[in-house]
Amino acid sequence: VLAINQEEKPETVAEFIRDMGLTLEVLLDEQGEVTRLYKVLALPNTYFIDGQGIVRYHHMGSLSKEQLDVYLAQTGLVP
Repeated sequence: VLAINQEEKPETVAEFIRDMGLTLEVLLDEQGEVTRLYKVLALPNTYFIDGQGIVRYHHMGSLSKEQLDVYLAQTGLVP
């Protein structure tokens, strides 16, 4: 699981990670390259990408645990 921050200063992102107690990897999209590549128009967005780099599902908006479980089951990304 990775998070990608959209065009914010590294210091701002680091503070957010610390304040939220996040343990997942947060990547910085400082120039908006990933945002443009994946055509992100609103936040949050969740992409399910398999081991070959193929996007299997794209979910726009907040994602509940129940929705996450369904997507993971459908993609076969979890045993």
